[in-house]
Amino acid sequence: MTAITKGHVELFIADQLARWKPTTAHNRYRGLHSFFTWAVEEDVLTAHPMQGMKPPHLPEEQVPALTDDQLRRPLKACEGKDFTARRDTAIIRLLIDTGLRRSECVGITLDDLDLDD
Repeated sequence: MTAITKGHVELFIADQLARWKPTTAHNRYRGLHSFFTWAVEEDVLTAHPMQGMKPPHLPEEQVPALTDDQLRRPLKACEGKDFTARRDTAIIRLLIDTGLRRSECVGITLDDLDLDD
């Protein structure tokens, strides 16, 4: 078996940067780093091939703000007086007002809510 070197990983990351967005290359860098850390800890490898490597640069991306119309549409779709409509309106308002991600919102339980604060 041929040993994986720092040069191999650098070529791979360079290829990823050429093909995909920097975020994708960065995620793959992190995955490889974790894998090699595990391999060294388990004595599968004697040395970490990514030792001293820095992750690819992630440029700051400006996320465009939603227009008023884009914010009104999901609220309009939730109009109603029944439980489902009110629940959906509350969820949409929570997302709009706080910037929560969907996954963060889905994970909220009643134990997470502090109604006194």
